[in-house]
This record gives sequence, C-alpha cells and structure tokens, in this order.
Amino acid sequence: MEHVHRGFIIKKLRLQKNITQEKLAAGIMDRAHLSHVESGRYDLSEVKLDAIMNRLGYVANELSHLALSDAENRIFYLRDKLSDSLSLHDYETAASLISEMEKTPGCSEGLHKQFLLRSKAVLCLGLGNDLDLVRTYLDEAISHTIPAFKEELVQNHFFTNEDVEIVSMMAEIYSIDGMYDNAVALLEKLMHSIKENVINAYNKARHLTLTMYNQSIYLTLQQKHIKALGVCDEAIRIGQNNRVYGLIPKLMASKACCLHRLGKGNESKDLFQQAYSAMLALGLETDATDLRNDSLIQYNIDIIA
Repeated sequence: MEHVHRGFIIKKLRLQKNITQEKLAAGIMDRAHLSHVESGRYDLSEVKLDAIMNRLGYVANELSHLALSDAENRIFYLRDKLSDSLSLHDYETAASLISEMEKTPGCSEGLHKQFLLRSKAVLCLGLGNDLDLVRTYLDEAISHTIPAFKEELVQNHFFTNEDVEIVSMMAEIYSIDGMYDNAVALLEKLMHSIKENVINAYNKARHLTLTMYNQSIYLTLQQKHIKALGVCDEAIRIGQNNRVYGLIPKLMASKACCLHRLGKGNESKDLFQQAYSAMLALGLETDATDLRNDSLIQYNIDIIA
C-alpha cells in the first residue's frame, strides 16, 4: 500500500471520528505536516504512523503491510528487548540496552526518544535512584507528544499508549512519596481522558483496568477500603465485558485485600483462591507465587486448597 493511500485513509478515519488535525497531530508532528500526509504529498515514518493510528483506535499494521527498513527493524528489536528486560527486573541488561539505543541513529529524537526516556525512568526507579531524576525523565518524555502538558489538565489531553504509561508512573512517584491523594487524583484525571478520548474499545479497557488497579492500591494504602472495592468491581466488569483478562486476577487479589481488612475473612480467602487459580490459568506463575506468599505473610491465609 503506497503512502498516498495511507494518507487518504488516515484522513477518512479522522473525519469519521470527528477529530481535528490539530488534535490528532499534537506532539507527533505539526498540523501542516499531517495535512500534507493526508493529501498524499508526504510520507510517514513507521513510528509516527503507529502513533497516529493508535490515536485513531487502530494499530499501524492494520493499515500498512510495508516492510520496515533494516534500521527501523533494529530499533524495534532493541525496544522489545529493553521492555522485556525491565519487566523481568534485569536492570543490568536494561542499562546495556539503553546505552546501545542512545548510540543508535534514529533513537535520539521523537517517539523513540520518548520511549527511551520512560525506560530510563523505569530503570532509575528499579535501582532506587533519586526520585527527582525519575521525574525529570518523565517530564521530558511526556513533552515529546504533549509539549504543554500540565497535571491539572490531564483529563483534557489526548494520550497515546506510551503517554498513559508515563502518567501512570507519575502517579506511582506520588505514591512512593506517600502522597496518595495526589496519586489517586492524577489517575482520576487519566481515567477521564481514557474514557473520553481512547477510541479502540480493547485499548480503552486495557488502559482503564491498569489505571483502576493502580488506583485501588493507592486507595487501600489510604485505608479507603470500601472505595477501593468499588474501583476493583468496576475494573473487573470492564475487563470481562471487553475480554481484557490480564489484570483481572490482580484486581481480584486487590479486592480480597480490602475484604480482609474490612473483617470479611471467609470472602477474602475464597477470593484469594480464585485469584490464585486465575493467575495459574493465564500462565502467570510468578504472580501466583507472589500472591500465595503475600497471603501467608500479610494475612496469615493459606490460599492453597
């Protein structure tokens, strides 16, 4: 599919969704560049195409089957390896990959740079580095797509997947500092933005369940167990209705914690067991082991039937 056709399709999808060029392009490119793309005069890099399509509720490979260049393939290979290393808490490998990406042409600007900055923030957090440095990385990262970003206006911003991860980390920093009200309030604004602006139903449900799971944790730390229960119930419903199952076991475990602290021991134990079984069914053995250990250590509950 040629880039002229891609531009025409982008324009058609944008108009169908009633999204302005300014809003769709913000932080990814200027409005004039998008106008040229839509008219077929300019092409898009794969990473910008992916961000634009994400905002429209699609992924780039639903639009284009064009092969990436060798250089682009190399960058996405490094990104995947880095994400895997950070998720496994293999910080030595992650640091090495970050260093390699910094030397790789194409990673020093735009959306690849944003990903790299967020990865640095995750690494610093994992290594227990100064939170001010983590905040600096996150602030710089979000500025790549939302130059005028302000926390008080989060509900009005139009976020990509990467942006959602960055704002979620900002809330996590507040929680580490013991500022749970700030963390909960920031996630409330983020949820509003997701509900209003994310078009793809699956992505919307995925973002909401993650954001609400984090919020339930921060509410629990504030001893607001009844409100946390409500958040968990709504998130579980959203996940089930949209077949987004990955976080449901963790939401069930978070709900079980609240029930236990509200003195509902039998309900709590049953739900812990259900969460444990669900984690095993989804192949989340590490999470299941952590839950089993936590239930014994924190609540003196043996969830093994």
